[in-house]
Amino acid sequence: MKKLWKTIAAVLLACIMLVAGGLILAQNGLENPVSKVADQATANAANAALDAIGIKERADELLRENAGRISSATGIPEAAVQNMIDELDVQSWQVAPLPEGAVAQETANIAYDGIDATITAYDDPSIITVETNMGTVTLAVPESAQAILASATRLS
Repeated sequence: MKKLWKTIAAVLLACIMLVAGGLILAQNGLENPVSKVADQATANAANAALDAIGIKERADELLRENAGRISSATGIPEAAVQNMIDELDVQSWQVAPLPEGAVAQETANIAYDGIDATITAYDDPSIITVETNMGTVTLAVPESAQAILASATRLS
């Protein structure tokens, strides 16, 4: 089960952070929102850039393309893996400012393809922060993904 969470998180991190992490966004004239998600205007610009380059769609595709491998590695039936991918609903994730007063509850350290990342879950389950050597981004995640992400941080 732990491998499933790490695999899901690693694929998401590799897609979102590697491509979007400052490189593509900087090309769009943004002031590095990956490391400075300080206000809603910056978050909106970052979301527009992520949508424009299709990174969330690609992350979803990669998860789906690897569902069989995730199933084999974890022993979870492929249909259940597909259901979890549906629940993650990566395409609805949004860059968001960290709410004032948010209290970190759990962290997960994940390494994938040369990227080390820390995922932080908060007392507000709708928010996570992903930190890599390329920067930090806070994401608002849909309710359907919250239980899966909470399990991932507890199992790391």
